[in-house]
Amino acid sequence: VRSHLAGCPECAREEQVWRRLLEGYKRVPDTPPTPARLARIAALAERHREEVLERRWNRLVLTGLVVYGWAL
Repeated sequence: VRSHLAGCPECAREEQVWRRLLEGYKRVPDTPPTPARLARIAALAERHREEVLERRWNRLVLTGLVVYGWAL
């Protein structure tokens, strides 16, 4: 990889971008999420769960209606 980077300016530039990004990421403080953020995440997870259950129920009802209509 090093020999390729030495001969390929485009890849060398991209590697530098990724290296700087990683260095910047290392400087980000490791702080725990705030209670407000945790509450938002929990609310989003609950909303997603409700949507999944509703889609599952809708599929079940639709399947039942199709079978009922076919049986008539």
